[in-house]
Amino acid sequence: MLHAVCLPLEKNLTYLITNALIDYLWRIDEKHMYLSGLDPE
Repeated sequence: MLHAVCLPLEKNLTYLITNALIDYLWRIDEKHMYLSGLDPE
């Protein structure tokens, strides 16, 4: 019973963390592209 409850929770947590990480990296990449676009170089 406990295992059945823990497994989806662990999957959800992994999904949330992965999602947050991808979103974070995406924002950094977007910001970097934006900043490099402003640079004359």
